[in-house]
Amino acid sequence: MIKALFFDMDETLCDTSLADKKAKKALVLEIDQLINQRVIAEEIATEYIEGIYKRLSKEKEAVLYPIIDESSFRKQLLSLLFDEAGFAQTPDKIDALQNNFNKNRKAALGFYPELEGAIKIWRDDYIIGIITNGPEYSQVLKIEAIGLKQYTDFILIGGMEKEEKPARSIFEKALKLAGVSASEAIHFGDKLSTDVLGANQTGIQSVWISHGKDNNEDITPDVTLASPREMIDFVEGLSGISDPT
Repeated sequence: MIKALFFDMDETLCDTSLADKKAKKALVLEIDQLINQRVIAEEIATEYIEGIYKRLSKEKEAVLYPIIDESSFRKQLLSLLFDEAGFAQTPDKIDALQNNFNKNRKAALGFYPELEGAIKIWRDDYIIGIITNGPEYSQVLKIEAIGLKQYTDFILIGGMEKEEKPARSIFEKALKLAGVSASEAIHFGDKLSTDVLGANQTGIQSVWISHGKDNNEDITPDVTLASPREMIDFVEGLSGISDPT
């Protein structure tokens, strides 16, 4: 019998990609106001988004990875991108860009349609846990933006734990907090290499939210759902909970 539902946050419960796009659009406009070069502003904003997800060139890794503090990392990343483009900025301007990006991203973040109502209902029948990777700096802002704590029994942020997904330790901690065995839990997530692999190797049933993508990795989920919305029907099938819509 399933007693606990564990969820990834980004691209599983929350439309983070949409929030990124909206925050990036605002960032491009701000940068363009500073340098009056729209194409370069677009390039800087694009590289910045890639950088906050740690998709960096080896050269940038060598410069930035020694920086442990996430806020300092992101500000230095912005400063480096401006320097490379030949438009050096003062620390005050970098701070303003970073702060505005955070505000715009937070304001744009929300649940996928219908999931906020669904998770409220699921909590009546299941223990609800969040297992999300990422630094405390960004994940706490997202959690606050959507009021996620009120819908869950616990939230584990990879950047605040000794290991992130797919490590067994973070999933085992979730099981301990939920007070259930692995066979009594399901984990939903959009990443095969973190969510599905981590659940599989811990003995938790894995549900992959594919967003319509093909599985080109040697990792097999127990269940594949094409979209976050399909989680509602899936959970309803577990317990007979009616569709909240």
